[in-house]
Amino acid sequence: MEGSAGDQASVEDWLHSIKIELGNLSPFSNWSIWSVPANLGENVMGMEMHKWHYLWYLLSRTENSEETLEACGKTVFGLDKLFELTMAKLLSTLNLRLPRCCCLMRDLVLLENQIPFIVVERLFKLIVKPVNDNSLFEFALNFFQPVLQMNTRNVCCFNREIRHLLDLLHYCCLSSTPKATCPRRVETSFIPCATTLHEAGIGFEKGEVTKNLFELKFEKGLLKMPTLRIHESTASLFQNLIAYEQCFHDRERLVTSYFLLMDRLVSTTGDVEMLVNKQIIENDFGSWEEVAGFLNSICKHLVVSQDFHFAGLCDQVNACYNSKLYKYKAELKRRYFTSPWTITSLIAGILLLSFAALQAVYSMLPYYHSFQPPK
Repeated sequence: MEGSAGDQASVEDWLHSIKIELGNLSPFSNWSIWSVPANLGENVMGMEMHKWHYLWYLLSRTENSEETLEACGKTVFGLDKLFELTMAKLLSTLNLRLPRCCCLMRDLVLLENQIPFIVVERLFKLIVKPVNDNSLFEFALNFFQPVLQMNTRNVCCFNREIRHLLDLLHYCCLSSTPKATCPRRVETSFIPCATTLHEAGIGFEKGEVTKNLFELKFEKGLLKMPTLRIHESTASLFQNLIAYEQCFHDRERLVTSYFLLMDRLVSTTGDVEMLVNKQIIENDFGSWEEVAGFLNSICKHLVVSQDFHFAGLCDQVNACYNSKLYKYKAELKRRYFTSPWTITSLIAGILLLSFAALQAVYSMLPYYHSFQPPK
């Protein structure tokens, strides 16, 4: 499915022409109207014509058109899912990235839109000619790379049964993250907010770019966290991953644990401002109030079992926070090293004290020598 410049312009114009109200939609609702069931009203029936247009476009380019049509008819969302996959392939071929395809990414990860992976795999094989049996894995990881925020090069899903696309993305999060050392209930792992920790002498630093989003480290009073990019697509992805973890007890709740930790770190807009300045949060979501509201509400009313992934990390942070040495160092730094003027004043004061001490020593030397007995 090779795309020309004209095809790209046509697709961009078509995507830009889709006008829908997004402000009041739930994170678990369809954002665009390409995967909405037809019984929602006549105002979305025009999109059904676009779906059939893409179906005929696909049938004209494949040799097994009857098999493609039969596969669509046997699934409830056959036409919708075929349309989504065709659009994903076209957008990927034309190198159309965010924000042009963010609506499609968002709808593909909705928990309510998931269908068995074997069905998606069959439809995918009808759209393209796979190079190998793992082509759908590779295509999905490449297509969702802008929102996954992790290195997927070493992810291997070939020896594990995948339920659906959302399960595949969740497995990517788990497979590239080290196992928790001592997971336990979140109530026993409370830590103060980011600004309080910073005032106590605990530093924050942006983690390595190549690292997994969930690979946090605490070393020598410094908490290293990879950048969390927050925009509409990533917000929806994380919300649906958390919902998926809540639905299945056999899945490790890594994403839930991460955002419970972020909920602890962010209490006010001041916390958001500090984390943005430290490049730990990249805000394309809205105001600092909206980011704080999102992080404080994403895990609201959740039932958390004994598997809080970052319990060991919180223990290290709390041990450092309760250390008097770090508090004294932080107070000294805040009082005397907050600006060049205070540093200059401190150095000048030290020099004056040194000169005064030397002057006192030299003034006492004659008296010391006068009391020495003659040889």
